[in-house]
Amino acid sequence: MKTRKVLFLLEFLATIVFLFLFVFGMEYLYKNEITRIDLLYSSIYNSDNNIELAIVGNSHAGAMGCTPFVQTDKIGNYSVGGQDLFHASLVISEVLARKKKLKYLVLFVDYDLMGYSLVTTNQRYTDREYYKYSDTMQDMSLGNRIMAQLNFFRNNRDLSRLKNRFTNSEIPSVKTENLNFIPIVEGRDDNSLCEMRAKEMTSVKFNKKLLPENEKILSEILEKVAKNNVKLIVVVPPKRECFYRYANKLNTQIAKKSLYKVVYSCENVSFIDLYEDMSFADDDFIDPDHANSKGVDKIVINISKYMQ
Repeated sequence: MKTRKVLFLLEFLATIVFLFLFVFGMEYLYKNEITRIDLLYSSIYNSDNNIELAIVGNSHAGAMGCTPFVQTDKIGNYSVGGQDLFHASLVISEVLARKKKLKYLVLFVDYDLMGYSLVTTNQRYTDREYYKYSDTMQDMSLGNRIMAQLNFFRNNRDLSRLKNRFTNSEIPSVKTENLNFIPIVEGRDDNSLCEMRAKEMTSVKFNKKLLPENEKILSEILEKVAKNNVKLIVVVPPKRECFYRYANKLNTQIAKKSLYKVVYSCENVSFIDLYEDMSFADDDFIDPDHANSKGVDKIVINISKYMQ
């Protein structure tokens, strides 16, 4: 019996040592890997401090790029695909702290964003990516805080990074990818892609239990921007017609009501709802839910009306 206990203890210790050496080794190999969020904050730190208009949001905001407005061409786009309201709030805090010439902040908020978060959609690795810049995460558990300190886990344990590096693969790394990557899925016709995107955003990733939490976060954003004397413009981006056909109508209405409740409770915000706006046609989009240059120009015109 004593021998079995000793063997078990030795095996347990050997496993702990192996895991420690493995993580240590992976951390050494991943120490210079850069994530999308590293690029996002690098953009905030290194862009012109005389920026007058900042755009924040997910890939729908990212699709706007830095298209000039009549009122100003000093624009910074600090958006990244899949970003939720909690992390958009972190980005806004950083932008407000660093861009002292800022006059306007445009925040893109899809209806479904009111029922969405990175943590509940199994994207904790992205939550970890923000930690080194903000000292906070949605999941502040001890385990997640430890992993947030390690670049291996911030890169979601993606072994393809090493494969690409050691095989000189031509597959681009995150360093060369567009920060505002638009997730176009090749090999699908427009209709099936529309169905997939609409169901993903309004059903699969939507959780109505998150509405109170996201309402609170959005309210805090409105207050934060107002205190900095920056004009906030909240924009609900348009979609291609087929997106509306497949979107979950009940969830959409619930989320819309939630968003409207928050926005209209604040006097210091301009609100532009372009969802189902009939002035947008199918040829204004690059895919079911991201505007192309023609669509972006139309969105710019709508936003410009509130920049007096």
